[in-house]
Amino acid sequence: MRADGDFPPGHRRRFPGEPHRTAYSVSMSMTIRRTLLPAALLLAALAASACSARPGPPREGAVVDARRERASSFPAMIEDLATVRMVFVGESHTSPEHHEIQRRIVDELSRRNPHVIVGMEMLQRPYQEVLDRWSAGLLSEDAFLREVSWFDQWGDWDLYAPILRLCRDRRLKVVGLHLPALGPGGVISREISRVGLENLPPWMRARLPDVIDTSVKAHEREIRKIFFAHPGMEKVEGIEDRFRRFYQSQCTWDETMAESAVQALAASPHPDAAVVVLAGSMHVADFHSIPERARRRNGLDYRVVLPLETPGEKDEPVVLGPGRPGDWLLYTGPSPNPSPARLGVGIRGGDNLVTMVAEKGAAAEAGLAVGDLLVGIDGFPVRDLVDVKVALDSRVPGDTVVLRWTRGGEAMEGKGVIAEPPSMMGPVRAPQAPGAAPGAKPGDAPAPAPAPGGGGDAPPK
Repeated sequence: MRADGDFPPGHRRRFPGEPHRTAYSVSMSMTIRRTLLPAALLLAALAASACSARPGPPREGAVVDARRERASSFPAMIEDLATVRMVFVGESHTSPEHHEIQRRIVDELSRRNPHVIVGMEMLQRPYQEVLDRWSAGLLSEDAFLREVSWFDQWGDWDLYAPILRLCRDRRLKVVGLHLPALGPGGVISREISRVGLENLPPWMRARLPDVIDTSVKAHEREIRKIFFAHPGMEKVEGIEDRFRRFYQSQCTWDETMAESAVQALAASPHPDAAVVVLAGSMHVADFHSIPERARRRNGLDYRVVLPLETPGEKDEPVVLGPGRPGDWLLYTGPSPNPSPARLGVGIRGGDNLVTMVAEKGAAAEAGLAVGDLLVGIDGFPVRDLVDVKVALDSRVPGDTVVLRWTRGGEAMEGKGVIAEPPSMMGPVRAPQAPGAAPGAKPGDAPAPAPAPGGGGDAPPK
């Protein structure tokens, strides 16, 4: 039993005399500035363990048991995580290292307990039937990506695929944690930010958790830092009320994910079932976002695993014990922030008819023109936008791609280098192919009709 495990459900886990955590700030890239415990104390612990000590903060690869204030190891962490039924693992969305940590945790825990449930921020509740078929091994990856609308919901399939393949191979239940209308740009999120929770239409409020707690001041302070990060925000008229509504929206998002995880665990027929929640580190760090909201609902103990980028400042201190950002801290290299791979081409949904070619980009270099039908990328057949996104998902600027297309029934092929996005922004390429697309010069041949089913699959109701 943890030292603070007897706190009643709904309370922030806090040691006697522990202050509110205000010692580090969280950005979207999850660079956390740690204070309270000098780095030298942590380094002494590292020197006494398998981790080698050196001047400065923890090195890349260090595993720190922040509850017990000591260096540790990945196997020891797994043994600890296996003692609880809720585990929350953060991530920087673009970090391959963070996703590999998540995959290893799911792998090791599911070896010990075949009834592990994996809840994912990246997936939405209405797709549960599709997720169940995936876990049962009834869907190909191609079918899964389409039926779950992966590229409409998220992206970066190459980063998340190993986790989801593991779930399929082990027959682990995967649960979508949030509502389509929540999250950045969602209809409900926009409405909350516009009028506030208290003024939502009844039908909209009915879709949300009954209790949405906005009273945790430490959590509000962290969200406030993010909201007011832009200079001059505090001078905007009515900004405090705008922040209040924004904070309500953030809390609603976290409450919904917590509710989804708890409901999935409660619905399991297995008394030893455990849930592993994978979410952006902002949603798990410091316990206030998803973890405590989940414990408020079921009273169960939990652990938070927080992958952290190795600090960039030589003697930057870290937080252990009271005020820690997570129970287990795993130090990784800096998260990449890759530019998306784009061909520099506009294509029509349903049949990949080329509607625009940027002056600088892989498509222009390869020789594509408006009115062509794109049919292949690097030997991968492409029938629609999903295929195009899958083919480009693991590509980065600087890669050479081989494109195949048809023009007036003639098969053509060419190579181009994926450019950095700024260099791809330019005027539309002048040459027009036979059978030009809508918007071509008057007198050009009409464009081919869309393929059957054009426009892509509609999301589940």
